[in-house]
Amino acid sequence: MLPSCYLFEFSVQPGGMRQGDVHAYPDLAGIRRAFERRYSGFDDDFVAEIIDYGAVLHLWVVEHGTLTGGLDLHPFLRRQDDRTTLDWDAIASAAPVLPEPLLGTEPFTLTVPELPHPESYLELADELHAGLNDLELGYDEDTEGRPLDD
Repeated sequence: MLPSCYLFEFSVQPGGMRQGDVHAYPDLAGIRRAFERRYSGFDDDFVAEIIDYGAVLHLWVVEHGTLTGGLDLHPFLRRQDDRTTLDWDAIASAAPVLPEPLLGTEPFTLTVPELPHPESYLELADELHAGLNDLELGYDEDTEGRPLDD
């Protein structure tokens, strides 16, 4: 049986500011670590990019390898001491519990029955692994932020 996981997508297209980051983790703690490692603490320009460029900032839910829903994370953005962060307690309250088996170390094939957002990079997601899947540039990382070899 295919695994269940959360996908955190931060992507922007089309135009000059293209980004196609999709992070896959079996729990919200992993998603939070990935966000804080890669994006947290950015200044007002980061918030402007998210809002003004129409970025997809979404927590997707994958059950047994199939995309089943998700949460738009824009309403969960918070400014604290000139930093951008997300309200993780509110996200945890809103996110569904994942059915087992949960994502492990093996890559999996994602089934997307219908593209959930017109600007989402998930239409390019075929095989995903735990950690960062950069669907725009092909730069991938494991769950600890270490680059993966091609």
